[in-house]
Amino acid sequence: MPPPEHSDAASDAGEFLRAADWWPWRNRKEFLLDVLGAFPRAVFSEKEMEIARWFAHQLGVSQLPSVKQVKDHRSEILNVAGSPLTTTESQHGNLYTYTDLHQILRHEFANPIVRKSLETYPEDNGCKLQQASQAARWRHEVDGNLAAPMARDANGKDYFVEEPCMAQLDDTGEVVAPVMPISWFRRGSDLWAHSHYLRCTPQGYVVDRRPHGSVDIPLSNFLLNVNDLQSTVIQDEYGLPPAKIEGVIDADEVSPSPWTKPVVNPWRTKARGKR
Repeated sequence: MPPPEHSDAASDAGEFLRAADWWPWRNRKEFLLDVLGAFPRAVFSEKEMEIARWFAHQLGVSQLPSVKQVKDHRSEILNVAGSPLTTTESQHGNLYTYTDLHQILRHEFANPIVRKSLETYPEDNGCKLQQASQAARWRHEVDGNLAAPMARDANGKDYFVEEPCMAQLDDTGEVVAPVMPISWFRRGSDLWAHSHYLRCTPQGYVVDRRPHGSVDIPLSNFLLNVNDLQSTVIQDEYGLPPAKIEGVIDADEVSPSPWTKPVVNPWRTKARGKR
């Protein structure tokens, strides 16, 4: 008995079933067949995949790729979007296969469908804890260079943590002072920086790291970044010292201790203007 007519033509016309939506596979059918056997401990053997093809064909699905076509195209897919697999044997003789986490993360950020769902900033959500980004430890204990080292304002200017900046400290715009963002976080729909005040000396800045020497500032209130502060024109206009960090104060009535980090965050150098 001939198989019934292909019955999924209507669904193939849907927006998410277009061939481009299934890249790097050629189409949805190839994708579904490939995931049956494209991992180290696949449940389906090639013979079982052939049975699955036959079953789908009997249900009216036409133009299914062969198992050989799927396997031949798999190497191309792995070159573009794959992650290298390493198999190792434990001391007890058990085999383990693992992949490269860094490569997985690179792919996730490069995927426009996935990227918009990734949360890269810790979040101040008051007393509510509904997801990992709202946890207090991410916001308060993780080094800002690891949690979220920079933020870009509406004008395309980048502000990295542990760099001197100028920011507006009040709602009137009358109080403007040098600060150093330590960590970026999300509050509502806006980005904020937990920042330390900077004291000006003739030679540079001193970071005020005392408990009362910090403030939360919205990104929209930042005016000048470290690149601006390195300009002698800006220094003369605002009466600022050279863009150098002379030291850090951790307690009252204590002399500043040395600041050992560069004035320009290494992440800025690595980013070269990219986010």
